[in-house]
Amino acid sequence: MKLTKTHKQRIKDALVTTLFLSQLAIVGCGGGDNWAPTSHIAFVDYTTSCNTMDEFNREYVKKRIISIAEKLQNKDELVVYPIHAYTESASPIINPIRLPILKGDLGDSKRKKEWKKALGSEIDKVLDYQFSAQVLAGTNVFAAIRKVNRSIKNNTKVQLHFISDMVHEMNDISFKTVFPDIEKLEMHTLAVEMAKKYCPSQSLKDINVTIYLPGRPSGGDMEPLYYTVNCFWEEFFSNAGTSVKIRELKA
Repeated sequence: MKLTKTHKQRIKDALVTTLFLSQLAIVGCGGGDNWAPTSHIAFVDYTTSCNTMDEFNREYVKKRIISIAEKLQNKDELVVYPIHAYTESASPIINPIRLPILKGDLGDSKRKKEWKKALGSEIDKVLDYQFSAQVLAGTNVFAAIRKVNRSIKNNTKVQLHFISDMVHEMNDISFKTVFPDIEKLEMHTLAVEMAKKYCPSQSLKDINVTIYLPGRPSGGDMEPLYYTVNCFWEEFFSNAGTSVKIRELKA
């Protein structure tokens, strides 16, 4: 049967409507009563004591941030902060990353393609950002927790990502000084104390936390320091009301 112009238009309209409804489901407009936009907060360690920004790890930092961004849903955002001596007062390195506005039509594929292309260039700014030697002289990881708590107090749903070796190095405490000789019970006690200090009343409850550890091309056995650091943060986040996934950056 030969289709008339009217029939063709009806079929086209039906296809566009179906695509639009499918897109609504994908981007989260129908997420139910409990759905809320999520603020993904990524902290990237720039300090010279960590090898996050060396030639081996840079491309994996970019891939990881892109991977987080590509999982964003409608109205979610990804904010990227630096870790250094002045983490607490640091502003985001780039503007918050959000999905393009999708209209549920045949142009959405092009919009997402153009967004991904621009996204790579934006994340290059993260890799190329330069700080002074003074700023990079310390590693204030606990200040990142303070930033997260402020976001939570603003009634924001948060997911937390660290790209760092998580070795806190400031005047209050130096992991490199304290941890090599610390006993397991002392480490556990310290983690509990720091969680109470920075996450009172288990303020990170239900917050997803992932740590991505930059690696070394040569591999080799894990230094005792980093084993203790990982154990500390597992205890810390447990007492902060959540748990933590610790993964290799390259994985």
